[in-house]
Amino acid sequence: MEPGTPDAAALRPDAGVDASLTPRAPDAGNTGNTGNAMDAPDTSDASDVSDGDGAGTEGEASSGGSGDASPPCACQAPATCGAGGTPGACGYATSFAAPTLEMPISEGGIWWNGQQTGTLWTDVFAGLGRAYGAPTNTLHGSGQYDDPTAILKGSWKPDQRVTAKAFCSNDVVDHINYPEVELRLRFTISPGLAKGYEIMWRCSDSTPSSLTSSYLAVAAWLGGSSQFTGLNITLPNSSTTGSLAGGGVQDGDTVSAAIYGSTIFIYRNGQLQGTVTDSKYSSGNPGFGFNYVSADNGSPTSGYNVDFGFTSFSATELLAPP
Repeated sequence: MEPGTPDAAALRPDAGVDASLTPRAPDAGNTGNTGNAMDAPDTSDASDVSDGDGAGTEGEASSGGSGDASPPCACQAPATCGAGGTPGACGYATSFAAPTLEMPISEGGIWWNGQQTGTLWTDVFAGLGRAYGAPTNTLHGSGQYDDPTAILKGSWKPDQRVTAKAFCSNDVVDHINYPEVELRLRFTISPGLAKGYEIMWRCSDSTPSSLTSSYLAVAAWLGGSSQFTGLNITLPNSSTTGSLAGGGVQDGDTVSAAIYGSTIFIYRNGQLQGTVTDSKYSSGNPGFGFNYVSADNGSPTSGYNVDFGFTSFSATELLAPP
């Protein structure tokens, strides 16, 4: 996603330009909202959460854990009670352990995908311990904003948290400008329609220039292809920014985003990075995605698309503010 930012400058430069975050004009009508600083830490880590067998298979509705002293809760599959890491809350977790690559991700038919479901976007491929974006949308293929997207099915309460562990090939930033890993909150997708919140982190390697050009940003998807608006982030020091330079991820980082009421809380490795306040969407499902790689070679198992993604993912309903 290339979000238009509230200060009339977009996050990324045009494709092919060095990733120094050169401003460019946003899409017409893009606006942003400011947030309120919060200081609640997050210690969740999707790699430490299991759905029971570590494989992320579809769960059955549950009224409580099996002998785990979790409070009772009623969940709709694929969520089960406590599976996302919050005792007494419905959740789901996966380590993408399918023995073969699923194109697109299915895990027993529990995911909606960008092309398979939404037609205008791109699917997510998963299996063998990781998930990443398909190299192209074979039906639409307009390029820049066809972000690979995967959204959990089922019925989810609006207060929710998603957590994932990123992988970033050390040379991915040498090939493409925007290797983003993305989390989705309160998201809905159907043919020709995608709405909800996207929190995005750009991968970097360990070099100073790469770390500096990484970023954190937030956008609201507004429905149609290329329709989105950037949202302001309020930092822990109460200042606001359209995108947080140096706020991206390196290989192995854990990222998390939670929404409670109208506030989004954003974490990297358990530390609060900032908050966003927005009231566009009051319902929807959790999920994740990646930036579309228009420069890819079109292979599902090689090329730039396989160089960044997630090795684990969890989602849980929230019973209290994070």
